Amino acid sequence: AFGEAQRHVERALELWDRVPDAAELAGEDHVDLLRHAATMANTVGEASRAVALTRQAIVEVDEEADPRRAAHLYQQLGVFLRHVGDSVAGLDAFERAMELLPRDAPPLELARVQEAYARSLMLTARSAEAARMAAQARDAARAAGQKGIEGRALNVLAFLQAATGDVDGGVALGRRAAELAREARLPDDHVRAIVNLT
Repeated sequence: AFGEAQRHVERALELWDRVPDAAELAGEDHVDLLRHAATMANTVGEASRAVALTRQAIVEVDEEADPRRAAHLYQQLGVFLRHVGDSVAGLDAFERAMELLPRDAPPLELARVQEAYARSLMLTARSAEAARMAAQARDAARAAGQKGIEGRALNVLAFLQAATGDVDGGVALGRRAAELAREARLPDDHVRAIVNLT
């Protein structure tokens, strides 16, 4: 019931400034509420609204004081911008996420940003950069024990490898990507890998 959930979260955002101790009552701050509303909006197909909400959240975050949080929001913005068809602005958002993310960030955080960035690079035909970023994401995901992200990174690598003429190598990577998605119980990722294999 993402649409209904989104309506409730948006209503909470409308009421936020009128409620004393809103963050304490909600169990999260205004930025997190904006982030949740954006995710729900994107899920129900309102990517433009998701972009607007994420941009608002970014404005409210101090990038110097909390670069990891800002990086996560820029990564989310990059995904949503891709969904509205603005791939150039999306890549700019991913680049900003990479700039903000500390080099000593946990592997899981690195893997999330790198994989999403690699996918956008691939979709904009920046194949060499996409392959490098996807390989980094794969390695970080393995270090974090995240099969889902590893599978998505392998899916990017599979597509790129097949596109360069190594179809057999691409198919092998694609099969592994589908297997990892199935093991992680991520049906959307599994379908994406199967489509690319086809």
